Amino acid sequence: MFASPDRTPWVPVATHLSRSQARLTALALAAKDIPYRALRSAHGFRVLVPEPLALAARAEIAAIEREVSAHPPASPSSRSLPNAVFLPLLAEGVFGLITTHVLPLTTIPRSLWITAGSAKAQAIQGGEIWRAVTALTLHADGAHLIANLAAGVLFVAMAARRFGAGLTWLATLLAASTANLLAAWVLGSPHDSIGFSTAVFAAVGLAAWGSERRLPTIVAIGLALLALLGMGDEDTDLAAHVAGLITGLMAGGILKRCAPLARALDTCLLGTALLLPVIAWMLALS
Repeated sequence: MFASPDRTPWVPVATHLSRSQARLTALALAAKDIPYRALRSAHGFRVLVPEPLALAARAEIAAIEREVSAHPPASPSSRSLPNAVFLPLLAEGVFGLITTHVLPLTTIPRSLWITAGSAKAQAIQGGEIWRAVTALTLHADGAHLIANLAAGVLFVAMAARRFGAGLTWLATLLAASTANLLAAWVLGSPHDSIGFSTAVFAAVGLAAWGSERRLPTIVAIGLALLALLGMGDEDTDLAAHVAGLITGLMAGGILKRCAPLARALDTCLLGTALLLPVIAWMLALS
């Protein structure tokens, strides 16, 4: 305890602080016109205030701590968000343009891509489970591709701010693939579908857990998308859309308990997410 020249004692209101914590505490107290002293010791910084103001100072520090807890700093993986999020979308877009022959870079007929990679229930039940992944990369036409990518970038980016780009993409692909498998096994033959929209709904489910206060809002948006996209043409798979939303919500509920991943690990997961469709197509075309 210290005393000022007018003999008012100064008491500690925060101890064992790092330099950044001490700076944040000092800024919070200064904003409330509370005099303070920040002293350094072998055990870190401690902040003192005049004893009559100690109660108000502690209340302000507690408020700052609650605010920081509610809005944690970005994880190393999320700081590289823009490039990491757009890379798989770029790959999906280029592959979609090739397989729909908007970009005629291959002589493989579009019908062959569909035959080899669609989520055909009979084939999946026969053991061709890679179709649950390859079907996500196929599109009815260029307009279908653009609509899926536009919706996908919004919700994947929202989820990636919470979970990191790599973990978000891998979870989205796994949840969407699981949804395709469920639809195939539940509906059976002659069920068949293509499209990235199942992954979009899985991303909606993940994004819903980005902030618990937004959960009802995001789910409502997902249901609105379901109403908009769920009653489309013959290539639209309502069952897989519903399953994608459910599996995405389940995945997000599990992952929200995880601590933010290190950038290196998140990058490895992003690479895995990019590699997964490649492996699936190698199996499909072998």
